Amino acid sequence: MNPLPTPSRRLFVALLCLPLCASLSSAAELEQKQGQAVARLYGPEVHEQRLVLPLSGELLLTLSVEGAVPRGEKVEPLGRSPDWEVRPEPPVTRPLESGRPFWQQQFHLLPRKPGDLEVPLQPLPLPGQEITWTPFQAHVATQISKADPAAARPVLPPEEVPPLPHSALNWLFGVGGVLLAAAAVLGFWASRRKTVLAAPTPPHEWALRELGRIESLPPAAAGAGDRQHMLLSDVVRRYFGLRFEIPASTRTTPEFLEAMPSSPHLTPPQQELLRDFLQRCDLAKFAGITPTGEECRAAAEMARNLVQQTAPQA
Repeated sequence: MNPLPTPSRRLFVALLCLPLCASLSSAAELEQKQGQAVARLYGPEVHEQRLVLPLSGELLLTLSVEGAVPRGEKVEPLGRSPDWEVRPEPPVTRPLESGRPFWQQQFHLLPRKPGDLEVPLQPLPLPGQEITWTPFQAHVATQISKADPAAARPVLPPEEVPPLPHSALNWLFGVGGVLLAAAAVLGFWASRRKTVLAAPTPPHEWALRELGRIESLPPAAAGAGDRQHMLLSDVVRRYFGLRFEIPASTRTTPEFLEAMPSSPHLTPPQQELLRDFLQRCDLAKFAGITPTGEECRAAAEMARNLVQQTAPQA
């Protein structure tokens, strides 16, 4: 994987330092600060110090520590919670300008049931101390207000249709004959037309054409850098779904990347390139900061390399 140029590296590090938001337009946030550690929880909206989300939605938890790195190999923020499914992102550790370490990790929290739920954070073990948190509050809404089969309206029996007059029967038979004849003609024409239809466009040709179209859009039409990253990510995900029958468009980035090491379709360097590309697109999508033109061109080049390297060999 080629190293990023210096301006790109600065922007990429700045994006890593910012917590991902659950929405580009209007994310709600709850925050706790305990000394050098910060816990932030993002959701669609907040009401009376509670994050409100649908049963099909998710919350985004960001834990960060300045000057220390948590003890242990893995941080489990909720332990074995019966109310939430936790999907972690890889942790990020980098040095600050002062030389002290900065650690950060994001977690996707998916509710398992509706109602008023707590988000009870487990203590965060740091060298020489342990950070404790106050539980966050959330409300998970559902559109099903009452799921009682007894409350359903009974099924009414079918009504009897009055007999048709003799003239109406003759008219129906005539119309039916015409429709059958038309269906036969259309079926014959469709079977003949199948033999001259052009073959479908190969996935790699479609993807390269779409990438070229996105790169040719002016900034106003592309909707700025974050929108362009979303378009590039959609093309790459759909390409892998068509090329290798991988359900990339229905999986989150952590789920997709977790399944890739066992896939025979990509080499390790290609898997690393795909991981870097999707993580860049997620940062541009969730962080709420518009990437520069240089960052957009770099992401487009990565997408094009992924398609060209995995296209069928002639």
